[in-house]
Amino acid sequence: YREELAGGQRRTRAIRRSIVAVGAALAASAGTVICGLSLMGFAEFAKVRCAGPAIALALAVALIASLTLTPALLKLLGKAIFWPAKPPVPSQFAVPSVNAAETAWSWDYISHGVIRRPLLIWTVSVLLLLPLAILGMRITPAYKPTGELSATSPSIQGMAAIQHHFTVGETGPLTVLLAAPTDWNSPEGRDLLTQVSAALGGIDNVAEVRSLTQPLGHWLPLPPTEKGNHGLLGGLLRMVKPDLGHALAQASQSANAFYLGTIAEARGTRHVTRLDVVLNSDPFDATSMATLGRIESYLRDDLPRLKPVVGWVDAETFGQTVHSRDLALITEGDRSRVNLFVLGGIFLILVVLIRSVWMAAYLLITVLFSYYATLGMTALAGSFWFGQPLGMMDWRVPFFLFTILVAVGEDYNILLVTRILQEKKRHGIDEGVRLGLAHTGGTITACGLIMAGTFATLMLAGLNTLVQVGFALAFGVLLDTFVVRPFLVPSFLLLVWRRTEPKAAAEARILPLRRSA
Repeated sequence: YREELAGGQRRTRAIRRSIVAVGAALAASAGTVICGLSLMGFAEFAKVRCAGPAIALALAVALIASLTLTPALLKLLGKAIFWPAKPPVPSQFAVPSVNAAETAWSWDYISHGVIRRPLLIWTVSVLLLLPLAILGMRITPAYKPTGELSATSPSIQGMAAIQHHFTVGETGPLTVLLAAPTDWNSPEGRDLLTQVSAALGGIDNVAEVRSLTQPLGHWLPLPPTEKGNHGLLGGLLRMVKPDLGHALAQASQSANAFYLGTIAEARGTRHVTRLDVVLNSDPFDATSMATLGRIESYLRDDLPRLKPVVGWVDAETFGQTVHSRDLALITEGDRSRVNLFVLGGIFLILVVLIRSVWMAAYLLITVLFSYYATLGMTALAGSFWFGQPLGMMDWRVPFFLFTILVAVGEDYNILLVTRILQEKKRHGIDEGVRLGLAHTGGTITACGLIMAGTFATLMLAGLNTLVQVGFALAFGVLLDTFVVRPFLVPSFLLLVWRRTEPKAAAEARILPLRRSA
């Protein structure tokens, strides 16, 4: 709109011409973000499935407002829209050039530098970001919910105290449920439970197994008054200490209440018992995940081979380790599926807009490169601030960062490339790239600074994950604003066009000399 007014157009016509000129690019750039967030609706994890389309809907409303409400406000506010600056004066812009705002940002100087040394600029930019990108590719997502809190939080200090004085796995034991048609308190059921408890206790990294037959982690004899316990041991217990029988009876009653249960079904009553498995490792560690796999393997493969007289036994596991494992499986599946859909959707939008497969592919590669470099820098920052392992990061950071950063990065690329293509038709390769970069530099930079500043406010949160998400989004947007869009994209376009269109490139280098003459 400013350029149209500077070219001598009246207000109404300038608004109309502005919408025609930027409407397609604006719709496509917003479309990349809307597409990326909408495709999160294919996720299995409910929070992701609901949040993505909701934000996409809000952005669609914003796009409609930018093409309808914004032009109306431009018309109503008139010259006041440029306050505190003065509106452009047509006589000062008789020849298309870079406006004063862009010159203040030195985009004219930067654009000339890109034209003179595209190969050097592209190489230096890639080499600077490559170590960060390599680190970002090696990130392992973490699923420890307590990782969000600082080490000074009371709950974290309390958990550390428990793990210091007791077995580490006491903070989150694994629970195994066994269901059978026979009562587990019968001699057959207790015998099978003794075998299962011993087998689970022999698995590596298992500290203790608690069950009906060993409620405190060790075998507990039945009270001597119960049927089948009038042998030598029962007699000795009654002779040595009569009160022990009463204590054992109370312990047995408490164990039955805690470890036994029933399920009423149409086909009959099913009897359920539980076994609590305490590990030597933290419930959220990878070691605990591996131990869980071995326990489930035993329940699936070895337990049926015992051929218990209690009938067919169904086995299930639950607990913090199981929850983390299932969450990892779901979110990793969602991440692979959603990321593939996002890349495919954005690639189609780019191909339709710029009608060049190789250019669309390169633009996609640049934002992927920026994404991994941002992950690497976030890993370094997290290790410095929170002392977390360098290769570990909360799973939500790379998950949400990919969709938002890839979509926003392409948003900026689209605004730049569409302008470069317009200028290339009028001025040739070199001058077209230079003018496209110079004309959009100030506007896109302002957008990037505003968005990065908004994301950076998340760093004021008390949760470590929000701090890392805010840092990652702010750094990623700034990286796209100041490295990818002004250097990686135009320098590569110049290298390709000069090679594939040598005649046009030669004429483009002569035209500026003729104009100056």
